[in-house]
Amino acid sequence: MPGTQPSGRSEGGQATLAELGHRVAARRTELGLSLASVAEAVGVHHSTLSRLERGQQDLGASHLPMLAQALDISVADLFPST
Repeated sequence: MPGTQPSGRSEGGQATLAELGHRVAARRTELGLSLASVAEAVGVHHSTLSRLERGQQDLGASHLPMLAQALDISVADLFPST
């Protein structure tokens, strides 16, 4: 199907996921936090967070507030402004 990635996400959705991952990784690194410590705070396995940072896995909406809190930012700051 044109415009759809193998994962079933649209190209735009894949770009947003990649941007989310980049923002999470950059902020985590800026704060000097480990994957394991942020993953524990969010309630996911460190490999899940690693895949998120690489834009390979989405994180459920219920985890976003915990992720934002662990990174000391707002949920809105996780996503690009339009």
